[in-house]
Amino acid sequence: MRKNKKNKNEWKDFYQILNCQMADTTQTIQYAYYRLAAQYSVLTDTNQKKHALYELQLAFSTLTNPNLREKYDETYLDELAKMNKRMHAKKRKINIINAIKTTVSRWMQKLIPETLNHKNTPLDDKTELKKRIIEKRDHFNKEIEKVEAMLSDYNYMLKEDTLTKKRFADKRNKILAEVERLLSGIEEAMQFTYQSGFKNDLFIPLKDRLSKIKEGFPKTYAAAIWGSKKEEEREEIHNLVLAAPNGIKKAFEKIAYILTKASQQEISEEEYKLEMGLVLAELKQ
Repeated sequence: MRKNKKNKNEWKDFYQILNCQMADTTQTIQYAYYRLAAQYSVLTDTNQKKHALYELQLAFSTLTNPNLREKYDETYLDELAKMNKRMHAKKRKINIINAIKTTVSRWMQKLIPETLNHKNTPLDDKTELKKRIIEKRDHFNKEIEKVEAMLSDYNYMLKEDTLTKKRFADKRNKILAEVERLLSGIEEAMQFTYQSGFKNDLFIPLKDRLSKIKEGFPKTYAAAIWGSKKEEEREEIHNLVLAAPNGIKKAFEKIAYILTKASQQEISEEEYKLEMGLVLAELKQ
């Protein structure tokens, strides 16, 4: 048996290289050799041509020499048996891998919600699924109400001046962490609803409520105090206006009307001064 130069341990099937059988005569092998040599000689790739002709010559010189062919045939059947065994083992390994993949796929189908295949979901299952989605929406609604209650408590503490800088930071972080947690949960619920074949608009109002809380929350303690004081000032001014005599209310209304006309350039500068002077004269009285 001849060895290959590239890999001395690699066995070559010379009968396969020459497209012949073990029972073929030397003359048949010679005809096969000349036919294949003519085909390989026209190859444009030099390396491929050289390799093909080398293997062809090696097979031809072995199988046309009686002594070499006899030695080669002694190991031919053994080598074929080894090859078949290796192929059998490889095929068995592939079958085992495929069986494992099938088993894992079945497990995953049990773990993954059936709603991913919502087009094939029976009507009863879709009704039950819609019920679960609504229950999820109601659950998130209650959680958001808790956050709004925490926010109300926070605003009350600001007005009462009982919220120190540290307590503000703790309360702010707690509220924002809860907002982020709920936003993440709502995003997952919306994706699940969409994959289930339903519109996810059930969760959009909830998401908007949380987004407003997150965007409107003061970033620093100073901003929180300033916002609270401004709110108090607005309330104080509003209460003063409500308690003011009717004449003052009417004067305020006239001033607002004159300012509006002036901003829209509906009156000249002289007319603006005249009208404002009349209003101020009424206030002095």
